[in-house]
Amino acid sequence: MFPEGKTILLTGGRAFVTLELARQFSRQGHRVIVAESVPVHLCRYSRCVRKHYRVPRPNAEPEAYIDALIDIIRREQIDLLIPTCEEIFFIAQGRERLQAHCHVFVASFAQMQRLHSKWDFIQCASQHHLTVPDTHYLASQNDLRSFLAHNQRPFVLKPVFSRFATNVICCADTRSFPPTLASLPISARYPWVAQEMMVGQAFCTYSIASQGRLLAHTVYPLHYRAGQGACIHFEAVEHPAIDQWVARFVECEQFSGQIAFDMIVTADGTVYPLECNPRATSGIHLFQDALPTAFLSGQGSQENVLRPDPNVRAMIAVAMLLYGLPTVLRSWTGFSKWVETFFHARDVIFATNDIKPFLLQPLILWYNWKESRKLHLSIQEFSTLDIEWNGPGTMLSPQKELYL
Repeated sequence: MFPEGKTILLTGGRAFVTLELARQFSRQGHRVIVAESVPVHLCRYSRCVRKHYRVPRPNAEPEAYIDALIDIIRREQIDLLIPTCEEIFFIAQGRERLQAHCHVFVASFAQMQRLHSKWDFIQCASQHHLTVPDTHYLASQNDLRSFLAHNQRPFVLKPVFSRFATNVICCADTRSFPPTLASLPISARYPWVAQEMMVGQAFCTYSIASQGRLLAHTVYPLHYRAGQGACIHFEAVEHPAIDQWVARFVECEQFSGQIAFDMIVTADGTVYPLECNPRATSGIHLFQDALPTAFLSGQGSQENVLRPDPNVRAMIAVAMLLYGLPTVLRSWTGFSKWVETFFHARDVIFATNDIKPFLLQPLILWYNWKESRKLHLSIQEFSTLDIEWNGPGTMLSPQKELYL
């Protein structure tokens, strides 16, 4: 589709994956521009980014945000726009306007909304005759009470629209429920799902697709995470059953864009999807300079899918120290495994020829800590405050609306 030497606009400059893409595109000879709504972010300090622009907050000023992107596209003569974080939903809403000026690597808004919803996604996969966990839609406290009265299996409660396992409640004992269930902000405007608790090995996937064909794809097990949330260590593995599930879903959806899944594989080998993230995720870190080809070519086949080398390892080193290490200190076996894992994985931020993002991590952490304290939010909650999309007509979750 595109020859070499194009100008790429990346949004979501705060994300590790955006820095990864900026470096990969730059090493392939492309010119990288970044648009971000916060003033202090990783990509601002990368030598692989030619220019960075501050833009309006996507979820507070969606029209102004699209206007700003169009202005950047015109000024910098952008060839390809790649969203990375949840601003992708606002870009999908403005896709028609943006595509008049450059190619936009995002699916339609209707499809993005359907896949982002933890309820609609499960219904969609079921309609494609794929295995799914038993899932119930809750739009009120009455719905929750009815579910609790009839359910006899361990389950998980989570908002229909959420990220990083935010507000996830695990109920392994169906004879006793946490007292907080009675005060959950469940409503038609902010619905939740109750999902069967699946037991097995957790995996994550990341793929790039075009018109139902996989162009790039990887699977990585979830061994270390930030609390209950995001994976912080990544190792490419081969898993044919997951590959087949993803390929089938992408084909049935005729999906074009970036797509990722959180999955559980049970002891009998059955693949169960938990949720879908139709955007960039950390699987990007497992591809070494290979992804620009997939983004730019738009060509591929199920027999020739770009995959990372087996057993490639990457990690977010700071997170491994802050979250991973404390979980293994009481076990010599666990600690030994953590040490081996830590010293055999590439830190996704450190790069000898692009050192500033690594050195300035304390500044970025301090900025996020300072701003999150002002709003009585965790750093993780603050990190998506201006970009998260929580369904039609909803800018923020009820918890965050209390402070804004």
